Amino acid sequence: MTRLVAGLLLVVVGCHGSSTQGVACTPPTVTTYDCQPIVAGSAGCVGGPVWTPSKSSSPIDAAPRTEDLDKTFPAHCIATIPDCGCCYGGTGRQFECMGTTWLELL
Repeated sequence: MTRLVAGLLLVVVGCHGSSTQGVACTPPTVTTYDCQPIVAGSAGCVGGPVWTPSKSSSPIDAAPRTEDLDKTFPAHCIATIPDCGCCYGGTGRQFECMGTTWLELL
């Protein structure tokens, strides 16, 4: 049990303490989705996810961003944003539409 807890702490601390320097990351140039928008007024997430650039990729310009404000996306749609983070294995950060809210996948 102690080894399991120590291992989990190492993974969590390692992830949060890392930077993207030295890790190949190729995010999309604009937000991409694994679904098609649905009819406006339908249940889903209105607009793309709201996100702030990670400090390692854009230390000066950290204003919140969003795209596709005129579109509605269905539940369980995955959005990949044009930003990297320490825990993203070489792709852009990802968010999932959960009901009416985008949640970041870690």
